[in-house]
Amino acid sequence: MELTLYGIIRVCIWLVSLSGFMYQVSTILKMYCLYPFTVTVVEQLQKGILFPAVTICSENWINRSRLCAAVPHACVDGSQNVGDNNFRIEYDFDLQKDVALKPNEVMECYMRSNDPTCPAFTCFEALRRSYYRHPGHMCYTLDLLITDHRRDAYLACRSPWTLELTLNVIWSPEKTMSLQKENSYPILIHRPETTPPDKLASLIAEAGMLYVLSVTQQVTKRLPPPYASGCSDYLKEGAALEMGGYQSQDTCIQKCRMQLEHRFCGCVSPLYEYSAYFGKPACARVHNEKCQNELEKNNTFIVCSKRCRAPCDETTYDVRLTGMSLIPDSTNVGLNKLFIKVKFSSDTQKIFLYQPKLSIVEVFGYMGGYLGMWLGFSLFSILSGLEDKFERFLIRRAHALKKTPAGPPIEIAYEIRKYIGVE
Repeated sequence: MELTLYGIIRVCIWLVSLSGFMYQVSTILKMYCLYPFTVTVVEQLQKGILFPAVTICSENWINRSRLCAAVPHACVDGSQNVGDNNFRIEYDFDLQKDVALKPNEVMECYMRSNDPTCPAFTCFEALRRSYYRHPGHMCYTLDLLITDHRRDAYLACRSPWTLELTLNVIWSPEKTMSLQKENSYPILIHRPETTPPDKLASLIAEAGMLYVLSVTQQVTKRLPPPYASGCSDYLKEGAALEMGGYQSQDTCIQKCRMQLEHRFCGCVSPLYEYSAYFGKPACARVHNEKCQNELEKNNTFIVCSKRCRAPCDETTYDVRLTGMSLIPDSTNVGLNKLFIKVKFSSDTQKIFLYQPKLSIVEVFGYMGGYLGMWLGFSLFSILSGLEDKFERFLIRRAHALKKTPAGPPIEIAYEIRKYIGVE
């Protein structure tokens, strides 16, 4: 078979078309296999809004009389600081429970609304001692959904964005003690039915002050694996009461680490916020440091980072300090106090919606478009060649009919070209 110049050109055109098609298909498939996503921001009005839970961590959380009864030598000098006994309290979960102030001993809680359909109610029954925050704070959480106390009163309000929380912390310096004296009271605003032990507080309050916090709800809806966001559905796993409710990424990692520590060390570090509720013995101070160092060196905890991903459905709050003032000395004379007000600044919520950048239908659509483009390019060149061949065939036929071997007259060739539309 003789390889003509025209055949070489055809082969080259086919190779270019095939290469271009394969390159574009591989690019779109590679992009799809990375499972990219886009984020769309949507504002939703008066729908799906939850009044936040509030966690406040107090320095003065130790009942002096109960501590003196349990550890008599801790009260010899009459100081308000426990001193060297702090390590014992830190590592003794039962002692923490015995000497810690109960919420109703130190807090007042009120919920009010400017909506007449939402009745006011007291909410101190919904307060609970949640966790110990190293190095010296005991944290108390107000959550209107996680317990039955005041849950019905809260759910009866159809416009939760009109609610305003007043939380007063009042304690007697003579009747309480602390592990440290820094006058710092971390306040955390978070989703109800969860109690994440966040290290970054929404506000570090001081005694003797009134704070007004305005919040706006934000919801992030991520995509599960294999998409790049790779979230974990903690709501689907159900509530874990030993971790303060539904898990978050922080509580999931903490629970995973405690499970590994108990497996390899036989105990758990008391420095975890939820170690007191995990139901396993606390490690002694020296043993705890040694065991944790070994597990860190062996990269044992890496599995926790892989297992505990960002939540698929996450509700957070944008917190703004909109008011601050000194509490008058005439209020609760002789007592230390800290007042907090929490309210919504808007009746809308922002939803950050993660969406697939490419669906499988779109991928096949792109592939079909690429195939049509390159086939069209190659077929056009083929049809052009066939047109030239058909023209020469007609010319030869005209030569044969006229019996003119020297070639057709110029006018015959011109008529043929005009007939087929070339001229």
